[in-house]
Amino acid sequence: MYQKVVIPDMNPGSRSFNKSCKPHDMLDSRFTVRPFGCPGMTECGFTLIELLVVVLIIGILSSVALPQYTKAVEKSRAMQGMVLVNSLVTAQKVYYMANGTYAAGFDELDIDLPGNPVGDSAVIKDFDIRMDEMNNSSLAHIQAMYNRREWGKNWYIVFYFNRDKVYCMAHAASEAGNQLCRSFSPLSENCPESGFLCYPV
Repeated sequence: MYQKVVIPDMNPGSRSFNKSCKPHDMLDSRFTVRPFGCPGMTECGFTLIELLVVVLIIGILSSVALPQYTKAVEKSRAMQGMVLVNSLVTAQKVYYMANGTYAAGFDELDIDLPGNPVGDSAVIKDFDIRMDEMNNSSLAHIQAMYNRREWGKNWYIVFYFNRDKVYCMAHAASEAGNQLCRSFSPLSENCPESGFLCYPV
């Protein structure tokens, strides 16, 4: 049953309101929700418009923050790929100085890799690692392909021995892959392999 709410006489001339609001009994006014139109120690719900405004604000914040978070996560994974590739490149250069040629498989390198690498390929965390064309002076490279995206939308961290340079590489048609690689360098270079764009890192 709703009761008549009387405003305390804080100003000259007291007023009374007959609102559809339930009075709080024995409740500290500091913890009382007092929406507009519900004076005194009252308990009133939020209006639909107020709830919609809150949902709208949360949606706007999510739409701005979530893509930035996703980009930051993928860039950190690309940095992990660089660490893997650079470690393998160093091991290959050491092997080359000792033998005059590059190693054809991981088992020939003085490096411990997690998992069970077979021949010239391995799967390490989020990456497919390959050492390709190691006997081809113009195409010899080590690549770490990010394997959490579907084919054609993934990206690579690649070291080409003839250029002595690390690249972030993506399919030319992959918007997501090229967007990530552009975070390292805004300009791309021609890749030795067709259909890809290479961004120096």
